[in-house]
Amino acid sequence: IKDCRKLKWKNSQQARGIDILEDQEEMGRKEENKSIDYYTNHVNVDDKTEIKLEIQIKNKNILALLDTGSTINLINSKYVSSMEKVKGINLKTASGASMKVLGKTLLDFKYRDLMFQDNFIVTDDIKTPMILGFPFCRKEKLSLIFNEDIRISFAKERIREAGLGEHKIITTCATSVAAHCYRRSIEESKEILKIVKQYLKEGIIRESNSPWRSPAILKAKKSGEFRLCIDYRRLNQVTIKDKYPMPRIDETLEQLNGCSVFSKLDALSGFLQIRMHEDDIEKTAFECREGLFEFLKMPFGLANVSATF
Repeated sequence: IKDCRKLKWKNSQQARGIDILEDQEEMGRKEENKSIDYYTNHVNVDDKTEIKLEIQIKNKNILALLDTGSTINLINSKYVSSMEKVKGINLKTASGASMKVLGKTLLDFKYRDLMFQDNFIVTDDIKTPMILGFPFCRKEKLSLIFNEDIRISFAKERIREAGLGEHKIITTCATSVAAHCYRRSIEESKEILKIVKQYLKEGIIRESNSPWRSPAILKAKKSGEFRLCIDYRRLNQVTIKDKYPMPRIDETLEQLNGCSVFSKLDALSGFLQIRMHEDDIEKTAFECREGLFEFLKMPFGLANVSATF
């Protein structure tokens, strides 16, 4: 019996089956102990720029945050009637902080007239009722179209030069032109001093001993801030005007005929990106209570600056 080939083959197959079963059980235990990391960008939501949708769950309206940076859908336990316990899921914020996972659930919810169903991780470590993450966006083939204006703030410790040329002031007389400083209130003087200090820091102006002099004035912007302007009227009277023809606006607009895509570029302090010619810097000198200063960059108010720009 010991030498029976059929019995040996049968015993070997049974032993092999036991080995395979043991391997499968071991793999199952490894899979069970394996942890999965999920990340979400938002925990505290107070930003008015976030995309929020009014979602309906079982006739209850809640706000859902649309977060394309979240690798999982999340919901607060207040809005879940039942959930399934899960193991091996690590939920973290974008900064690496851990979030407590209570379970998972399959939810049916409604947005406007559309019904959806998706899996959610349940956690109380979010301040918004629901977060619809990237899985939802990918599953529903979501496209985001932003119709509102988006303003991006740029650091402007120092305004860069365009490097495309310099502005010259060609005058008809050799003698300098000087005008007296205007009377200002204490508040206006403080605002001018604030702007002058900022311009000195950014390298836009410098202290001057020029025989030329024009008065400084303040102009209010729509935002409520103030712009420092110089009254260059007396200087402009002796400045030779640039007669090169400027492009007509109506002809420029006609060139847009047939176009379907339009864009515009708003240069940050565009005039101040153009450098003044060294010989003409002294002519830009302006007077205020703090002293005499002159522009290293092309200021507003000069004749021919539009043509140069």
